[in-house]
Amino acid sequence: MRATSLRDIMLADSLKHIKSEVLLINPANDSLVSKVLEQIGYDIKQPWEYVPSKHRCMGNKISVGFMVVGEYSRDPKHRHFLDTTDRVIVAGMGDASLAREMSALQGRKNTYKGDDKWDDGSRAKKDDIRYYSDEELLALGFTGDSEDSDEFEGEYLERDWEENLRAIQVLKETLELIRGA
Repeated sequence: MRATSLRDIMLADSLKHIKSEVLLINPANDSLVSKVLEQIGYDIKQPWEYVPSKHRCMGNKISVGFMVVGEYSRDPKHRHFLDTTDRVIVAGMGDASLAREMSALQGRKNTYKGDDKWDDGSRAKKDDIRYYSDEELLALGFTGDSEDSDEFEGEYLERDWEENLRAIQVLKETLELIRGA
């Protein structure tokens, strides 16, 4: 899935006459939006939707608004819109084993020697230079926790999380009123 801020979509010349995200999500504007999405690398033959969220736009501003979420286009003319992660995703759409290999290369230091399979089942040996050490991972911002958790510590919550949650709920209700269930 690919996601783009609706504020960024609204920068398109063909959408300049639409003054707000709420006006743009009207189904009457879907043909205009689909033309822009196709130009920036979305597969418009697949369904796409508007999702309210707190996110950062290309102008580096963080706010609550709508994002357009859809599928990547596999057309080669859209390759210049893809970063490294996007390229792995698109590769996986056609060949899952290639995507696994490409994904495995991310986050490693490759020396192109040795074998990746370890007898003890670990992901790496401590002295193997192909992998980041625990200290290097911490320096890169990884917490070291291997399990995903839905419970957050107080210090990790944003001060305005309740306000953001209310704004997202209002956008969800607005979306339902404009576009239906």
